Amino acid sequence: MSYMYEILPNLGFYLLISVAINLVMFIPAFIFKTDKLTDISYSLTFIFLAVTALLREGEGYFGETLIFVMILFWALRLGSYLLYRIHKTGKDNRFDKMRDSFIKFGTFWLIQGITVWVVMIPALLFFISNNFIGNNEVKIVIMLLGFAVWLFGLVFESIADIQKFKYIEESKKKGSERHWVDIGLWKNSRHPNYFGEIIVWIGVYIVVITRVTLLTSVFALIGPIFITLIICCFSGVPILEKKADKRYAGNKDYEEYKNNTGLVIPSVLTK
Repeated sequence: MSYMYEILPNLGFYLLISVAINLVMFIPAFIFKTDKLTDISYSLTFIFLAVTALLREGEGYFGETLIFVMILFWALRLGSYLLYRIHKTGKDNRFDKMRDSFIKFGTFWLIQGITVWVVMIPALLFFISNNFIGNNEVKIVIMLLGFAVWLFGLVFESIADIQKFKYIEESKKKGSERHWVDIGLWKNSRHPNYFGEIIVWIGVYIVVITRVTLLTSVFALIGPIFITLIICCFSGVPILEKKADKRYAGNKDYEEYKNNTGLVIPSVLTK
């Protein structure tokens, strides 16, 4: 327990960094009323925290490099995709009711900074817990398992994002009314990109448990649990489901698709 009290101030340091980055980015976003900085700031905060932790806490351990690379590639993939998407769309409708409000818009940025920090807690604990280095075969196997899970999630999420984006773009070119996405991975999950996102952070967590104490590994569960709750209960799935239900109300084909397709977990895995 005393060890936990020792690392909490260290975690607090990274919280301050995460919040500071987002509040600094909020200023030009608010002044110029732009949504192009929001998602890129989200990804850059992950990268900055990972770089800082590696330089500040790193001891040259292979696992540190692995965790860093996992965070870096995930953030670069997501950040580049979101930046390209906002460049094409011009704005994010989520901010229509808060973009002109200093308090509301600023609160979103503050929450974003805190969110990044919470999701990063497992990885940060991995860097901070430099007294629990182990290179035995069991830990190496677990670490490679975690990497494999992360890679699966990253690829799954990437494919889902590409399929959805192309589907929407093709619908616009044809001038046809936009249809719900039901191709590729979207045939078995209404939100396969979110499924991949959750898997990514489970993979990171698996790698983390190879270097921390049992108590710390329990505490580190806050990362994957938090991102899952955010996606499934707050800012992700509920909002999109509500929009789809409203848009396709009374559409029997949509109701059939909804009833036969998994919400997040692909239906082929639950049947």
